[in-house]
Amino acid sequence: MRRPAASLLVLTALAGCQLHLAAQYDPTLDQGLSTTYQDIDALLSGIAGGTPSCDQSGAALAAGAVADAAAAAQGTRGTPVLTTTAYASVSATYDKIDSALNTLELRAEAQPMNSDTSTALAKVKDSFDRLRQRHQAGTLDIGHAQDEYCILRADFRVLTQMELAKKR
Repeated sequence: MRRPAASLLVLTALAGCQLHLAAQYDPTLDQGLSTTYQDIDALLSGIAGGTPSCDQSGAALAAGAVADAAAAAQGTRGTPVLTTTAYASVSATYDKIDSALNTLELRAEAQPMNSDTSTALAKVKDSFDRLRQRHQAGTLDIGHAQDEYCILRADFRVLTQMELAKKR
């Protein structure tokens, strides 16, 4: 008779507990992803000379078309055309995005069972840091900026899908 009473007590205690096998949806992280992507979109569209067309895999369609047209106009076809957007004119935007990515990464790491999101955000951060370094060094060409735009767009799409899937 003691076992059924003990089992009932355990079941009653567990009835009030929630078992989570995956990270919970975080509306702040979801909104942060949207806001940060908007800032990246604006930055890279400006640097790339317009919003590139991207396929679903994150590759730029007709990558370098803007650069090729600029090279033809300058008589330098075949030579990568560096972006005309000076790093100094957008360094504050880079700082803002970098800070937002750090915050999103920290928020994702703080949530239990959220390693996939944390890993994906770390990848985005690394990609963004390399882009920034290249721009700062004066070696960012338009074709590369277009490609990075498409890659980051695909990465943010995956991150958003991952977060929205947690809502279900």
